[in-house]
Amino acid sequence: MASKRPIGIILSEPPKAEVVVVNNGNGIEIVEGNSDHSNELYLKSEVNESFDGETASTSLQDFEVSQYINEIMNPQSALYPVLQPSKKRRVEYDNLRLLLEEGKLELQPMKKSETFVKWVVDNGTKLAVYCEVCKSFLSKNSGGSLTEHVRACKAVLNPELLPSITVNPEQKKYFLEKTVDAIAKNLLPKSHIINDGFVSCIQAAINIGYNSKKAGYGPPNACELVANEKAIDHSLTSHVAKHVDTLYTMIQENFKVYGGAFSIDMRTLKDQCVCYIVHGFDEAWNFQAFPFDLFNLESPDFMVPVQNIMNRFALPVVDTYIVCEQESKFTKQYSQIPCAATVLENICEVALTPKALKLDLPADVVKCVTSFSKLLKDLEEVIDAIREAPDLNDKLDVSFKYEVKWMPQITMVKKFLLSSSSDFETMDQYFKTNIPDISTKFNKLKTGRNSLKEFVDIFKPFPDAVKRLENASQPTLHLVLPTLDMLEKHLEVESKLSNSPKSKLAYSTAATLEYFKKILIKSEHSFALCLDPLNKSELYKILGTASFQIIKQLFEKEIHKMEAIPMKEETSEFNPFTSINFCLPAAIETELNLYYREKVDPKKYNIVTWWKNNAKRFPAISHFAKRILSIPASSASMDQLFGSLNMVNQIERSAMKAETLKELFLYRSISLANLE
Repeated sequence: MASKRPIGIILSEPPKAEVVVVNNGNGIEIVEGNSDHSNELYLKSEVNESFDGETASTSLQDFEVSQYINEIMNPQSALYPVLQPSKKRRVEYDNLRLLLEEGKLELQPMKKSETFVKWVVDNGTKLAVYCEVCKSFLSKNSGGSLTEHVRACKAVLNPELLPSITVNPEQKKYFLEKTVDAIAKNLLPKSHIINDGFVSCIQAAINIGYNSKKAGYGPPNACELVANEKAIDHSLTSHVAKHVDTLYTMIQENFKVYGGAFSIDMRTLKDQCVCYIVHGFDEAWNFQAFPFDLFNLESPDFMVPVQNIMNRFALPVVDTYIVCEQESKFTKQYSQIPCAATVLENICEVALTPKALKLDLPADVVKCVTSFSKLLKDLEEVIDAIREAPDLNDKLDVSFKYEVKWMPQITMVKKFLLSSSSDFETMDQYFKTNIPDISTKFNKLKTGRNSLKEFVDIFKPFPDAVKRLENASQPTLHLVLPTLDMLEKHLEVESKLSNSPKSKLAYSTAATLEYFKKILIKSEHSFALCLDPLNKSELYKILGTASFQIIKQLFEKEIHKMEAIPMKEETSEFNPFTSINFCLPAAIETELNLYYREKVDPKKYNIVTWWKNNAKRFPAISHFAKRILSIPASSASMDQLFGSLNMVNQIERSAMKAETLKELFLYRSISLANLE
């Protein structure tokens, strides 16, 4: 579209008003002289200037205003095609619109452009371009103007697709200063600001300011956007109340049809609450983990609420798996799976106190491990002293605040070893002046840093193993046996290197791991690995011939128990032989043999995606896979579900009411279920 450009200023006689005749690209309009063009003076004798490549050759000196308007509106006038260059195109486009409506022309998509921009074609000849968003025509030779038009209409369809304006370094510096100021003045943990939730709130505020911008006005006042505590509580409560029944119904239906498991997180708020999470698949093989209830630890037994939940959902006890850290007198009624993360943590702790399990270890191994244990106790006291001295902690490059849920000893040692020489000097000076007893232990730790490094080398794979088994967005039970096998091989290598303190610690840890394996491993772990198409052959290497044969027989027995599974026919035409296919027992042997021989491409392999794509080929096995793979390896799901905010395990959050935390969990579950 052509920009407005003054054609001439006409003074009436007597001069009462000054006007400007302007070609705006769609025709002629007259604007008052005090408009945007009033500062540009054009003499009558100088009106002969070009417009869009054409020249107005007719003099305007003899025209009054009324005569001028009549002349430019007359198609026979010499000024008409010059001052109204779009008039001819508008007539052409009106004719094209009429022919399109009559079906005499067709629209064809343009290559390398948006789908809403089409060629107007007549017998293979391209006449113009048509935009389906604004229903307008453009010249077939529009070039850059077409690009701008497409961008504008694309923004109409989806404003978020507009390219973002670049933030300059000064603006970044300004926002950083405001962020640091907010953290310092309000004593906020950095995690409360450096997270996706806070960023989305900032983006929402920016969008509101951008969409409501108005000439002569500044940006909206942020105080008007920020809701008060009462409004936030009301919005949270009403949203949960609106969708919670639908959530429960969905969980109940999926659980009954496809199976599932409950996990009980005993550390949601330390020594305060127990969180109950349901895990399972839906019909489309989407793996889901929903935190849906929270109970106070004052209850007589943490399994009592589970029984109430089972009664509410009318779920069979015999088919329900419970993953938790502790045992209860009620858990014997269910199929209990120990929490793998807790077991690995216990291995790390008990390996330093082998007498607790009465393991048959050589005396020199016990003596060596005991020295490691004493060293770690000294370190714990030193770290506690640092935590109780905020002035000291703030001066150190490495922070020793409470932020660890799993493997606290390993993380503690790593942080101590990361301390710089200046940190050690600061700590040494502080302890000498204020806590002499701690100063002695601190000096022992400085000289014993090599022992601490050996401790880290032995236990380094354990935190990574825990993280692997904590993933709440993917099945994890099939990873337990390979993970334990990896840890065993690591400890075996370390224990055979030399007759050193490090090798003795590895020997003690390997013996402890072997002890806890008997507690942790259930047949479901082996079944889960059988149901991993890519790594199922690893089960034989891990278990050995005898144990493998037993598990294989149990696995096949469970597959034969699977009920006939109706498979939906994708074609619209009804076929009585194929519309409902049942997995008959006679066909299960064939299905198992095909599955055993199945080879999987490891590139871009994902266990859930594979089963989703192959469920119809293996209906009975896939039905069993949904039940087994829904069992999580660990009950530590809350850290994963709320990991971006790091809110559940923070000491600062320990004052949060259980009811508020429960509503937050339900809100999260509603979002995960796409019920909004």
